[in-house]
Amino acid sequence: MKSSTKANPKIVKRKKKYNKSSILLKVAVFVFIVYIAFVLVEQQVMLKQKEQQLKDIQHKITLQQLKNEEMIKFLQATDEENEKYMIKKARESLDYAFQDEQVFVGISGN
Repeated sequence: MKSSTKANPKIVKRKKKYNKSSILLKVAVFVFIVYIAFVLVEQQVMLKQKEQQLKDIQHKITLQQLKNEEMIKFLQATDEENEKYMIKKARESLDYAFQDEQVFVGISGN
């Protein structure tokens, strides 16, 4: 094939000419693509953080709803039931006991 190009002098390979605007355009497009990729990654990280915050808040809401239900039961209960409830809470939360009562604590941690 080389011999055919030598025989015909009109066939000449042209070198591609890059003008400055096309190079600048390619660089600008590349920079834009890198920027978009960075923003997308940053948004994904932020989304994961917000999802975790949402889970935490939903957990807190569930706990508060349970406490509210317990308080509603307390308000609707009879005096005898309220007394039992108060004794239970005093023992569990405040570590109270009656004067003549012996309290045993398991050393196994359970």
